[in-house]
Amino acid sequence: MSQPPPPPPGPPPQSGPDEPEGPQQPPGPPPQQPAPDKQQGGGYGYPQAPAQPPQPGGYGYPQPPAQPPQGGFGGPQAGPVPGPYGQPQPGPYGQPQPYGPGPYGQPQPGPYGYPGGAPTVPPGGRPPGGDNKVLVIVAAVVAVLLVVGGGVWFLAQDGGGSPDPQASSGGTTSGSTGGGGTDTGGGDAPTGTDGELLFTVDAPDVNESTGVPGAWATHEFFVKSSIGKILAVRAADGSSAWEIPLDGPVCAASPHRSEDGRTAVVTRESGAENADCNQMVVLDLDKGKKAWQKTIPGDADVSSLGGGVTVARNTVAAAWIGGAVAYSLDGGSPLWGGDWSGECRDEGYAGGAELVAVVRCGNLSDPEYRVQTLNPKNGKPVGEYTVPSGISSVHVLSTAPLVIGVGAGEYHTTDIITVGDDHQLESKITLGDRYEDPCRTDTESCWTSAVSDDYVFLPTKSHDSSGDAIGQTNSVMAFDIHSGATKWKVDAGDGREILPFDVQDGKLLAYRTATYENGGEIVEVDPASHQEKLRLRLPSGHDLDYEREMGPRTYGSYSRVIFRNGRLFFHQHITSDRVGTYTKERLLAVGYGAG
Repeated sequence: MSQPPPPPPGPPPQSGPDEPEGPQQPPGPPPQQPAPDKQQGGGYGYPQAPAQPPQPGGYGYPQPPAQPPQGGFGGPQAGPVPGPYGQPQPGPYGQPQPYGPGPYGQPQPGPYGYPGGAPTVPPGGRPPGGDNKVLVIVAAVVAVLLVVGGGVWFLAQDGGGSPDPQASSGGTTSGSTGGGGTDTGGGDAPTGTDGELLFTVDAPDVNESTGVPGAWATHEFFVKSSIGKILAVRAADGSSAWEIPLDGPVCAASPHRSEDGRTAVVTRESGAENADCNQMVVLDLDKGKKAWQKTIPGDADVSSLGGGVTVARNTVAAAWIGGAVAYSLDGGSPLWGGDWSGECRDEGYAGGAELVAVVRCGNLSDPEYRVQTLNPKNGKPVGEYTVPSGISSVHVLSTAPLVIGVGAGEYHTTDIITVGDDHQLESKITLGDRYEDPCRTDTESCWTSAVSDDYVFLPTKSHDSSGDAIGQTNSVMAFDIHSGATKWKVDAGDGREILPFDVQDGKLLAYRTATYENGGEIVEVDPASHQEKLRLRLPSGHDLDYEREMGPRTYGSYSRVIFRNGRLFFHQHITSDRVGTYTKERLLAVGYGAG
């Protein structure tokens, strides 16, 4: 919960001499007017030879007096300072950073030539109201507008796009918030790798784009939010299992569930378009029933644009522009929360292995951020990291270990920060023009990333395949979580792209997109040997159209990949009245598995 700001942190620890790749944070202030340099060395995504000695400065260090911004947003900027391996290093915070194409601002090419965004509206149907702070949220959304085919569209967002952090109290397994957990046993897990399309779930009838956030997989079921209900199908064949009726549409959904199968959503109090998002609903996914429902006290209006909801260690916590609340998953009165009346507020929560709050203080144009690990039972901080000044956005990739994404002078993510057990900066990874921004707009939305105890896994940006190969390609880079140094990578191969989405049993899971003729793949990579193991090969032929329609790299889809018990699930975060691009059906979800 928000507390008075502490003094700024001291200098981060330096990497030792036994790290030949070099740290990501340089030891002192950068030059005032950096100039770009040519990259030297290996191919795209590989570590590059240092272009020059490391420059001083970095997160947590005293900075020289800030120079006037060079051109402001949209204007010409000073070039990046080349650092180790050709990665550009940031200038003083508060100055716009080098900005390349990616999910925000410019369309990111997908595997079929389409940009990787989606025409849609925010989950819950509208941004929360009743507070002038909505203007900042709206400004953030405007920053992710795309002009596609002469029309203006919103990028689709998933209450987060990558890992499926479903079991909230296990060890570190998920690239989103460190609590993925592996569903094993039960549900007759497939034994082969040659997958087939197991089922499709039809989309509900709607008149306009409508948010349907929330999807989970258990041993037996695939569970999905729909319009005014939660539905479940049997994961093995897609046969209908159960439905839970809701009072109104789902506004926000936790990506996590407890080890005993409980999760939470926030819904509107009725089906009316202007009804507030103030109904906290806890679901028992294994039993297929509503555990309890309560009206959130105060002037609550929760959605992913104004906070969201998450589950961590038997606690469910929700934040909105005007306040926050937390309950035990067992029900009862609120554990903590209330309306924000001071200059600080909890902007959003991330769950899983730990409960983390992103706290924003100060005015809207020049915010100060802190990231707090909370005691879930009372909301009091047990650790806090103070984010450097000049940051415009903060997202959480993992809660244990704590890894965050920050936007230096921009709403999109420019740097990934790992925070040590002492709640001080441990390492920094600058995305620059080489690595893709893995995050969307809300706190838990960094779905194209993964985090383990030893590594942060990030995708490089897409680029043309080599030779005469058709389509885009990229790689997944493994960064040392302690130093931020690049260690090894996994290539997608010509005509494919690869996205990290989870860590299970210490192994990286990644989705490799389809080619024009062959289905995609789920691969497992052993961090010790760097060897790949095929977990599931998706079907080709006619069924390839369903992957093209629903996959996370397809135009119109930014939902997270869910892989549980040997089965893969793609799902929509937003549904509309339009038919599919590759299929005649309007789909809510598809499931794959091997015999």
